[in-house]
Amino acid sequence: MNGAFLEVPRSSEEALVDRFAAFARNPGEATFASLPLREKVSLGLGSQIVTDVPAMELIDPGAWSLDVGEFRGSISPFSTRSALERLGVFDVITGRHPHCASDPMRTPDDFATLKRVSGQPRLAINDGCLMWFTIDFFVDPNGAVAAITLDMWEP
Repeated sequence: MNGAFLEVPRSSEEALVDRFAAFARNPGEATFASLPLREKVSLGLGSQIVTDVPAMELIDPGAWSLDVGEFRGSISPFSTRSALERLGVFDVITGRHPHCASDPMRTPDDFATLKRVSGQPRLAINDGCLMWFTIDFFVDPNGAVAAITLDMWEP
């Protein structure tokens, strides 16, 4: 059978991560317009929210930068957009996601009632935790993203 004729439908969660990854790789008005964002979006690391950003400012790649000093043994700045850009082939998980070598992170307090959609790079067998990260999107009942967090393996 010719694979060109097979199209596997993407779930709404996969489509959400696809749209953000497309924007990260090609930031601009067209890709930004497809992002379902609340008027203000919280950005964070792990279970901590670092800042709230007006959604329209997120068209600027620099608005995704989080300068917090150290996080999980790495040094600032951190950028969820940059992580999305290098996501490549990824798995999408709804709800709590696996954490490379430790327990899953708790949800940021203000977003515990929202749907969590995560994108994680699909790791090859020989890859290790040092390359592991996840991007969590917290989605309200209307389908708008209220918060985006980045988590990495904790050495």
